[in-house]
Amino acid sequence: MSNTLEISLISDTEYKSQHSQPECGYGLQPDRWTEYSIQTMEPDNLELVFDFFEEDLSERVLQGDELPGHVGTACLLSSMIAELGKSAGILTLPIMSRSSRKTIGKVRVDYIIIKPISGYSCDMEASYAKYWRPRRTLDVGHRGAGNSTTTTKLLMVPAKS
Repeated sequence: MSNTLEISLISDTEYKSQHSQPECGYGLQPDRWTEYSIQTMEPDNLELVFDFFEEDLSERVLQGDELPGHVGTACLLSSMIAELGKSAGILTLPIMSRSSRKTIGKVRVDYIIIKPISGYSCDMEASYAKYWRPRRTLDVGHRGAGNSTTTTKLLMVPAKS
């Protein structure tokens, strides 16, 4: 299994979840939570790099800048969390200026690590795949999408055995 990343933007009025983000990420907003969910088989070998950009991307921070608006970076290593020995907590990371490597701010990272229960085997021994008696399927139509009993062009899907 390779590493997977899911980004969720959560507020009182909006929820958006994606597996990728724009080149310059999403703008931080005080009333919106940005959640990064990472699934990996190597949790001790992760590096998360947070790049921070100015909102006006047309303004170049450095002469001949390839990343317009890039002002700083914060880095989180999984070894930092391992040293704390907690599966949940809060870390404050310094944001380092891109040009002078001085601290220009900080970012708060809330984290939670979820691991499989040790000694528990999830083998699907108790499965309800054959729970229902074999019988003819019932076409109930599309609930909430109109009356399918008066339609002459119904799609008949054969039953799976």
